[in-house]
Amino acid sequence: MRSALKNLFVLTIFLLPQYVKAHPVTFKGGIAVMDYISPGRNDLMLHYSFSARQSVGLGVSRVEIADRDVNFIYPHFNFLIYRENAPDYQANFYLMAGAGLADFDGDIKLASFAGLQLDAESRRLYSAFEINELQSEGSLDVHRLKLRLGAAPYLAEFDELNSWILAEINYKPDSEDEIEGGPLLRFFKSNVFWELGVTTRGKVMGTLMVHF
Repeated sequence: MRSALKNLFVLTIFLLPQYVKAHPVTFKGGIAVMDYISPGRNDLMLHYSFSARQSVGLGVSRVEIADRDVNFIYPHFNFLIYRENAPDYQANFYLMAGAGLADFDGDIKLASFAGLQLDAESRRLYSAFEINELQSEGSLDVHRLKLRLGAAPYLAEFDELNSWILAEINYKPDSEDEIEGGPLLRFFKSNVFWELGVTTRGKVMGTLMVHF
């Protein structure tokens, strides 16, 4: 059932015409759907921006911990704390927080979610730093720290195919592979944003996102 719903999301978002950026808060009335795949973790997010600085979201995460999968579901709020729009770059600071449930092989427990995101980009250069944490009863903490740096090999208009070459590093203190990362290719055109990469251990990383 979960796989069928995810496939429906993916098929639907390719048909929706708007502009996309990888931010948890967009324009008033904007809706965003995002699927992020990384080694040992998969996050599916749905966000609705009820103002230019706040959005409400629903997250579903599957995390591999000690050879088992733990599933989280958590409504949450996203806040744009600071934005700087300069003539040749933009910088943003976001905070996220929410609460929900964690499923340990049928054992349901209360859970919480918190995070922050910092990013700055021009048409040529990109940087981002992100921290997020999932917690549940029973002293389960899932931490993720992510750093990204990248550059655009060419300049394109917003209605053309834009591409970036990125390097990503993840720190996961609760995982067997604490530090993992690698190169990614990022693309966006119109309302669709997607990334594909591979870690230095040969594991796939990817993102698919749309705003409408």
